[in-house]
Amino acid sequence: MTDISRNRLCPCGSGRKYKHCCLNRRSEPATEELRIARRYHDAGNRLFADILAWATRKFGKRALTQALEEVLLGDDPGAEANLAMPWLVLHHPIEGRSPLEHYLAERGDRLSAEDRAVLETQRGAWLSVWEVTSIKPGEGLEIRDALTHESRFVHDANASRSVERWCLLLAYVEDHPGVSVLNGVHPSPLQPEEAEALLSDARQKLRVRTRPAPVERLRDPELAMTLIQNWELALFQREQRAAQPLRLQNTDGDTLLLTVDHFDITPGEQKEVTRRLEAMPLVSDVDDDGGVLRFACSKPGNAMHRSWTNTTVGVIELRGDRLRVETNSIARADALRREIEAALGALAKHRAREHTDPNVAMARAERSRGAATAPEAPPPPELQAVFRQYLDQHWAGWLDTQLPALDGLTPRAAAARPADRRRLVTLLKECEVREGRKPGHERYDMQKVWSALGIDPRTGEPPATARVTALEGGTGPAGGSSES
Repeated sequence: MTDISRNRLCPCGSGRKYKHCCLNRRSEPATEELRIARRYHDAGNRLFADILAWATRKFGKRALTQALEEVLLGDDPGAEANLAMPWLVLHHPIEGRSPLEHYLAERGDRLSAEDRAVLETQRGAWLSVWEVTSIKPGEGLEIRDALTHESRFVHDANASRSVERWCLLLAYVEDHPGVSVLNGVHPSPLQPEEAEALLSDARQKLRVRTRPAPVERLRDPELAMTLIQNWELALFQREQRAAQPLRLQNTDGDTLLLTVDHFDITPGEQKEVTRRLEAMPLVSDVDDDGGVLRFACSKPGNAMHRSWTNTTVGVIELRGDRLRVETNSIARADALRREIEAALGALAKHRAREHTDPNVAMARAERSRGAATAPEAPPPPELQAVFRQYLDQHWAGWLDTQLPALDGLTPRAAAARPADRRRLVTLLKECEVREGRKPGHERYDMQKVWSALGIDPRTGEPPATARVTALEGGTGPAGGSSES
């Protein structure tokens, strides 16, 4: 068989580019359900191409392109190939009916029973936001309609390898005899938090808050157009956020900026300097590392984590007649500098201050990781055990931490309030997606957090027989301090 260019039209006649259609479907499906799904996919593509050609002759190319221009806000050609064209042919009204319905009325009696059944199935499908609740690699996805609350298992081997759990798809789902398949999928999934505004707007238009929306309402062409436009808007906002540097904060709410102050110490006064530094109220621990003294500085309590007993604010390093003070924000650096100058007086003279933007440091680290030829080996099992204990302690403390994303509520409090639980569920899914992208030895089992809060992640509600469990590991990180 002659190789086909990825960017040429697919030979199946769908009107889509080969890379967006049959490129990854050339091998024989592994299961009978996948073979059935492919048969319906191929039939649908053949009929789609026939309807598109017929509608272009009947209504004119300009009428069809004007409809596409109305719905497509972005510049992603994949959106047109994968979603907007199926929407146009199967559901966009022209003279009161979709091209599909015009086609059935005029040529339906010439179709085979199987082809007509395929088109009737497509006509009955609705465009909605489908959440991926589980993945069966090589076979398909368990998905749940975020608006109607209906669930399906869609047989699609390619999708099972390219999406993450809890991501959201804008798609049609066709229910054929024996199998459900995706048809018309926006090429860019959204993350749970990115889809919140879109779903809120859709629920408002559907006049539902928490109850399922009627399927028939989802077949409204105007609502479908709004969903596509809002999806494109969410993707545009994602690009805008990506162009802005991430605002990182410490637990005091200060913008993270790694700050180092340098002091000159009066020669011969190291012992007196050491004595005065040890007497400072902020100094909580002193360590002698081969003649280099390090003074850990902390203050009682923590502004973000109520269960933590203290907050590390900086480290002072005394090396000969030089003093180096490291903090993670300008506010903490200024406060610690005032404390040092008050304690040491004429024994210390401030020489310089330097800053490191953590966004720049992270970008360098990402470039270094990208250039690496082999993944880093996981740490020894004993270190992994220590790290997992820390994670248990961190997430145990997180349950009772007041979070800005929850308007100051703690996750435990939000879980108990139906009006706030939806935001908590979105936040938990975002956390699980991030954890899933980490190397296996760094990944945290978020099911522990779901269970501790008594929430079923599939429904976002307490299970019928809810049993809240406690996270292992105590109520706060080891040492009770934080730099983040």
